[in-house]
This record gives sequence, structure tokens and C-alpha cells, in this order.
Amino acid sequence: QQPGEVWKPHLVVAGLLMIAAAVIPAFTSELAEDKPFSDMLSVQQALMNQSSVRYSAVSIGASTIKTAAVGTKTSTFVTATVYLTADNIHDVDLARQLAYTVLQYYPDAVSKDYLRVNLAYGYDIGIWASWNSHSHDFIPAELR
Repeated sequence: QQPGEVWKPHLVVAGLLMIAAAVIPAFTSELAEDKPFSDMLSVQQALMNQSSVRYSAVSIGASTIKTAAVGTKTSTFVTATVYLTADNIHDVDLARQLAYTVLQYYPDAVSKDYLRVNLAYGYDIGIWASWNSHSHDFIPAELR
């Protein structure tokens, strides 16, 4: 049996996707070199260099609350989610040490309203997962 003819719009779409896959990395590679992305990558790497850390993720953000009594209040924050090699999620000293690491590699964190260190421990084997985590909040200006 002979294969059927390929639908021409399919070839066009597949071709455009291949071109996009080749061109987009050229534009997005510069993002990792810009602030704050480069700072976040250096913080993430510094956290993962710690012996008790399996993986880490770092983000910055803001939350805004509007109330009739207070008006509008915006809080800025840095969050470091750290996956540990041992079940030490309630260890405040470890969380504080990791918070100091964040401040060392991302000095702008001191201008944020708070710094949250989420310590997580668990496993994921594909068909089953179990995770426990605990958040430790710090005021960056008080850690200096």
C-alpha cells in the first residue's frame, strides 16, 4: 500500500514550528544574562551548592491587598523553595542560613518586605509522591 499525500498546510505549520524552534533560543538566551534573572540563577546555584540541598528554586514578587480600612498595601518578597536531602523542614537555623545565602547572592533582597524560605522534603517515584514542607519567614533588613 502506498503512503498518502501529505496535506500541504501540515507541511507549512511543521516548517514554521521548526523555524521558531531554531530562532526563539537566540532571543531568550539573553534573558538569563539580564537582571534580575542572572541574580536569581546565582542564588539558586549557591543554594544548591549546600550539602543539605537537593534542589532549589528562587522567585521574586509582590502581592497587593485592598481594604476599606487600610487602603491599598503592596508587599514585596523573595521566596526560596529548597528541597532537602534529609527531613529537616522545621530547622529554623538551616532556614536562616539559607536566607543569609539569598541575601549574599541577591543583595536587592534587603529592600523587600519579607524573605520566605520554604523547606521541603519528600519523594516522587512517578506513580507515588509524598512531600512535606514548612515555610520560614524572615524580614531581610533584620538579617543584616
